[in-house]
Amino acid sequence: MNAVRYVLLLLLILAGCTQTGSTTPTPLPTATLGARITLLPRSTETATPAPTRTPTLDPDQVRGRLVGDSVPLRLQPGTANPVDWLIQGSAPVTVIGRTDDTLWIEVALDTGATGWLEFSDVAVPVQMSRLPVTGVADDLPPTPLPDAVVRQDADGLRLRLSPGLTTDVRLNLEGGTVLDVIGRTTDNQWLEVMMNIGISGWVSAQFLDVFINLESLPVTGVVVVTPAAEIATPTPAATIEESG
Repeated sequence: MNAVRYVLLLLLILAGCTQTGSTTPTPLPTATLGARITLLPRSTETATPAPTRTPTLDPDQVRGRLVGDSVPLRLQPGTANPVDWLIQGSAPVTVIGRTDDTLWIEVALDTGATGWLEFSDVAVPVQMSRLPVTGVADDLPPTPLPDAVVRQDADGLRLRLSPGLTTDVRLNLEGGTVLDVIGRTTDNQWLEVMMNIGISGWVSAQFLDVFINLESLPVTGVVVVTPAAEIATPTPAATIEESG
């Protein structure tokens, strides 16, 4: 009986050892990592600063002073535009703007009217480049200078038939008379001229304002010299007496 028990116990022990050695352990679940996030480095470039602009002035803060007793005001800038008003020099103005070349200034009167003045007609107490550009000038082409003009202090200048103090006088010229110069003597002391009405003659050059190169003109006359014995005593006249 004891032997039977012993055999059964031995079989149970052997069966337990066989089951334990053949058992395969269950593997633990492997954790799956989420998507990896890569942080990009920040740019190290230095941002380019925006250019600094010079602020334009508030027109309400710029007051101008007129120069002169009677200043012409135009609705548009430029000599091609007519003068619309004449402003008395005591009138205050507010400066609004300018043309690009700063030769014309836009202003507003205290009455509310606006217009344009030439730069020389208004004193502006600020740097002109700080004013906004508000118009474009429409200027006439410059008037060409005449050949010569009789000086204002030579009113009554004699226009003679030939160069020289003793030649016949055709007429007397008023100060400011515009002349075309068509010839000269070799020393440029006498000029052959023509009026705009077609009358020509000779005048003493010293009584003219001349705007051309006299050397470019042809020599068209010779000074007539009359012997002293033949010169009559001149009678007083309210005209210019040429000398030389």
